[in-house]
Amino acid sequence: MLFAPVTNAAGECWPDAFKVVDAAVSYSATIVTRFRWDGFATATKNPGWICNNGLDWTNYKGWLFGVVNDGSTARLSINVRHAGYNLSSENIQTGLWYEAAAVLTHNESASDSIELYLWEEGTYLKNQKWNVASVTNASTYVNVGGESGYNGYSTGNAPKSFKGALNHLALWDRPLSKAEIAEAFGAPQPVFQIGLENNSNADLGWDGEAPETYTMGEPWHLMRRAITSGSVSNAIIQVPLTSTEATLNYAFHVNTFTPDSQTAGLSLNINGTQLETLTASNDTDSCWFITPDLLITGTNSFELTYENGPASYIVFDWLEIAGSWQVGVQDLSPSEFENEGLVPDDFYVTDPNFKNMERAISHGETNTIINFALSDTVVSKYDFIYHTTIVSQGGDTPPHPFRIEVNGATIKSFDPVPNNTPIALLIHGRLLQEGNNTISIVIGETSGWLQFDYHKLNVLKRYGTLIMLH
Repeated sequence: MLFAPVTNAAGECWPDAFKVVDAAVSYSATIVTRFRWDGFATATKNPGWICNNGLDWTNYKGWLFGVVNDGSTARLSINVRHAGYNLSSENIQTGLWYEAAAVLTHNESASDSIELYLWEEGTYLKNQKWNVASVTNASTYVNVGGESGYNGYSTGNAPKSFKGALNHLALWDRPLSKAEIAEAFGAPQPVFQIGLENNSNADLGWDGEAPETYTMGEPWHLMRRAITSGSVSNAIIQVPLTSTEATLNYAFHVNTFTPDSQTAGLSLNINGTQLETLTASNDTDSCWFITPDLLITGTNSFELTYENGPASYIVFDWLEIAGSWQVGVQDLSPSEFENEGLVPDDFYVTDPNFKNMERAISHGETNTIINFALSDTVVSKYDFIYHTTIVSQGGDTPPHPFRIEVNGATIKSFDPVPNNTPIALLIHGRLLQEGNNTISIVIGETSGWLQFDYHKLNVLKRYGTLIMLH
């Protein structure tokens, strides 16, 4: 969605906004969007409000979310009950795409809170939280693109209009957790996802208009929402992979719909290698297991092709490349990570800045927690193997014991091992869950420390059945 408000010589503004009736959320709420800011709409640098959630200024209802002028810089901001809260750690730049969110939490017996999140691709996730006396209920309407939906030139609130583009915008009537925000920004993992898992193709582009080739990172409306038995028989997805990413296995997963529950043949070609043709039907999850020999460092071509009927077309709900990730460089050094006392225990694999990852666990910082999200389909079809290497140990009487937990449950306890010892741990998919998952490495003594080289999860084909005895 492109927003282009216009100002005239008198300094009046004609907003480019629209109203959604009965859509406002009250009290606890979350807004998530992906936006590109093209500068302030007016010379006086009035706020560029992306969303007006039921604002009633006189009665202290609702809130405003968008970009404001903060001295010489532009900041992500939310205004609640006549008070503005600006994310101070990031200067919004024109022409760049940002993932952004605001979480408002209403507590019945304690102080309320407001938290802003911002992620520019290639940087790390930034967030800032404030405790407030109260968040608020709202009027019934939502304005997208400005504080005012006035149709014509005006002063007053009309100049407080957003100038730029939105890829998507979503509202929840509850506060999302940090893990859910990270998942909304980059789920299900750092390679890619196209579309939302919502039984709808509305977030993708009409197949008659969207180009044949979609490049990862572009707005989703540039991805074909369907392929047919006619002239629009294929969709090509260009996926850039680093040298590290190209060494991992992946699951390529697409959820499809077909007319009248008929079936159709759907094939996948990766970089010129033809893979098997699968049967697509109504609400079908088609998965191909991708090995590194099919991938290259740089741009990879994933081509989906309609092969045969009887269904005359195949509709895409959403697509993902999932299951594997690596945090850090496999070089027997923890130098890309940060001192464990300077960053939080939790690290999200969607964060490209490894300086937000602890380099060690110790008696004072007893664990490090790696957060990653998986879809229900990938969890149900595949197993995984976790890899790391302990490169340095110190403190009292090294080496030290440690254990690895998955989603809070101990999977294996390790006796002390020498430095530069590789660790590999099989994780069955049944130990994981849809949504956010955690792998925690916990020190087993009350003294000393262990440093890690890297952390890697690689998806595996599932063979046979695992019998678990307790």
